[in-house]
Amino acid sequence: MFPLPLLQSLKKIYIFGAYDGALIRYYLETTQKITVNYRPRSFL
Repeated sequence: MFPLPLLQSLKKIYIFGAYDGALIRYYLETTQKITVNYRPRSFL
């Protein structure tokens, strides 16, 4: 098992990573007029 503080920090990185992915997809679709195949990650 991970120690709890490490586990919480990893969870934050995971969530922000998925959020960044959504932002990148939005940026590309609006600026380049292309559709990006991006599956949102589940947070569960």
